[in-house]
Amino acid sequence: MFVLNPNWHTDIIKMEIKNPKDLESFLRQKKQKLIPLTEKEIDRIEEKYNLKLPDYYIQFLLKMGKSADKYMLGSSAFYDEIDIINDEAPSLLKENNINNPLPKNSFVFWMHQGYQMAFFVCDKSINPEVFYFTEVEPEKGFVNVGTLMDFFKIHLQHI
Repeated sequence: MFVLNPNWHTDIIKMEIKNPKDLESFLRQKKQKLIPLTEKEIDRIEEKYNLKLPDYYIQFLLKMGKSADKYMLGSSAFYDEIDIINDEAPSLLKENNINNPLPKNSFVFWMHQGYQMAFFVCDKSINPEVFYFTEVEPEKGFVNVGTLMDFFKIHLQHI
C-alpha cells in the first residue's frame, strides 16, 4: 500500500529541482516520455472549474499534463482523470466522516487508488501549498505536505 509520507521528502526536497522546467529536465534525463497538454485543454479545465490555476501547475500541465511515463504511475494526476478525481474527492471525504468540505477555490489534482488525494487552493500563488488526505489516517484530516513543487519532488522517489 502506497501512503504519501511527508517525512520522506527530507533528501528529495534538497534536490535542485525548483520549478516545473527543472522537473521536466530531470525526467527527460531519466528517459521518461512526457506528453504535454495544449493551452486550449488548460483553458477548458479553468473554465469548467471556474478557477485560475497556479502558474507552476499550468507549467506542469504544459510539459507533462497527459502522461509522464513512470512518474506518478498508478496515481490519477493527468488530464484524462482530472474530472473523475474532482468528482470522487467529496465522496472519499464523506465516506471517512470528514464533514469539512474542501476550501473554496480548491482543486484536486492528484488521487491514488481512490483512497488518497491531494489538492491546492487557487489563491493566485505561483507554487501553492498542497494538502493531502488519506483514508488510512482519516483522523489527521488535511495534512499540509509543502508546496506543489515539494509534492512533485516527493514522487520522484518512485522513478
